[in-house]
Amino acid sequence: MNQFHFLFLSAIFLGTLSGATSSANAALLGSADYGISLVGRASPYGASLDANAGYLIPIWGEAKTENLFWGYIRPAITARGIFTPTLRPSLDIYPLTFFGFSGGRNFSRQLTDQPEMDCNAAECQLEINSWYWQAKLMGKYKKLGVVLAYEHTEYDDHDHLHKPIADGINAVFLSPVNEAGFWRSMILNYEIITEINFGLHAQDFKTDISENRQRSQVLYGRYIKNQWSYTVGLGRTESTQIGVSAQGLFTIGWTGQKKIAP
Repeated sequence: MNQFHFLFLSAIFLGTLSGATSSANAALLGSADYGISLVGRASPYGASLDANAGYLIPIWGEAKTENLFWGYIRPAITARGIFTPTLRPSLDIYPLTFFGFSGGRNFSRQLTDQPEMDCNAAECQLEINSWYWQAKLMGKYKKLGVVLAYEHTEYDDHDHLHKPIADGINAVFLSPVNEAGFWRSMILNYEIITEINFGLHAQDFKTDISENRQRSQVLYGRYIKNQWSYTVGLGRTESTQIGVSAQGLFTIGWTGQKKIAP
């Protein structure tokens, strides 16, 4: 681990540690947010139980939900379980609530073979760790919202491997050395009423060395009631390794404490 990576992880740790201060200090520094979700999808098929928590610290402006013009930093951590346990510590830096950057580390291990991928041609059961950074822009006009995101990932090398790595999450093969991934996403969301909205989620992921690609377009509907949300979606997925297939997904989410920023 080089000096930059060490300092970055230290910043995430110290920021997360600050969230454990007393309630009096928390009122001065910022606010915690946390939630849990169960996610399932049809192609490549799989399911995961995700838990996330963060601690938002305003750095300028008046931190209110109805005010967009303020900035914050937010150390956070996401844990994902079931077939591919993943731990993702991160740090959000948003100079404005609707535009900012995130970066962090992915620790991930695939415990089983990937049923829809050729595990004779590629290594399936192994760790897939990486560093990443992301830029995100959000906007809303009346009831129509849009979210644009771009993410760059640098994967850890597996010098001992002499065949590709099967990434079951993205349904692509990765080069064992010098691999990078580029991910773009767009969400268009229309709010019918406060509790019901629907939209389109399109994403495109491609790798640098192995030149694999995965794209999907999903139409979804979401129902929100108090701390719970329920999402179902239908669409299509296209991948270098599994071809074209129908896509279906569902999500059940519980938000214990909502983030005050968008």
